[in-house]
Amino acid sequence: MDAQEKEKLKQMADNFVLTGKYLHAAQIYHRLLNETGKMDYKFSLAETYLQMGFIEASDKYYISVLDEFPNNDEMRLEVSSLLIKSKNWEKIIEILSMVDSNKKSVVDFILGFAYLKTEDYKFAKHYLEKFIKSEDDPELKIEAVYYLGIANYHQHNFEEAIKRFKESEFHQNSNADFYFYLASSYRMLGMFTHASLYITKALRLNRISAGILLEAAKIYNKLEQFKKANKYLSMYGEVSKTVPNDYLITLAENFLGLKRIKDAEKVISLIDDEESENPEVIAIKSRISKISDTK
Repeated sequence: MDAQEKEKLKQMADNFVLTGKYLHAAQIYHRLLNETGKMDYKFSLAETYLQMGFIEASDKYYISVLDEFPNNDEMRLEVSSLLIKSKNWEKIIEILSMVDSNKKSVVDFILGFAYLKTEDYKFAKHYLEKFIKSEDDPELKIEAVYYLGIANYHQHNFEEAIKRFKESEFHQNSNADFYFYLASSYRMLGMFTHASLYITKALRLNRISAGILLEAAKIYNKLEQFKKANKYLSMYGEVSKTVPNDYLITLAENFLGLKRIKDAEKVISLIDDEESENPEVIAIKSRISKISDTK
């Protein structure tokens, strides 16, 4: 196959990608890769398979590039950045663990984010704090502060989480999840008025998030605004496909506040036995028992 024919095939494949004919494009890129062995076609195949939704195949070709550059930190960083699209967090961690982050501080940011996504909050905090201490990329540093707040939130370090969230608030003021985390942190500290302020902002940005709606119900239960809480629980029921224990506990508490004791009893009976030692469940059952005894 001469150079002119290769270029003609490449243009044909590129046009297939533009028109959404990914399978035809992949077949041509495969042929060109076998013919030339060029790394560019590995990237083209990876992108094409990603468009087709074939995540494992896409990642396979991205990662295969490293076979040609086993000790190249720049290539490891580029491939890891591309793997973010497929959310292959474990492979990203594996690839970047071999890169000297003292030379490339952004490695600490990506590792911190990847560990956050794998719910390893200890390591997430380690790498995010390390990146924040560097002098590189001030905008990315602010984003890292937000992610550090999330890591602290999941470790129940709510005061530290709020501190980090407030530091990044200016850059996150259009992010509903940001206000959810801030509201939930205040609720967990018993600062319900502050929590209501921030959950209102979250709801303005996203009124169909099940997590935000449930958090709103929890906050308004604590403020004893039970009708308002019930409204958000109803909205939650419309958008959520699951009925977790967390929702049932909140609903039972809400029914108690609305003096719907029988409904509260019915809901609490639906909660899994494994939650029987949950302090919230025990408290609700105790309140129901006391009300029943006074009748």
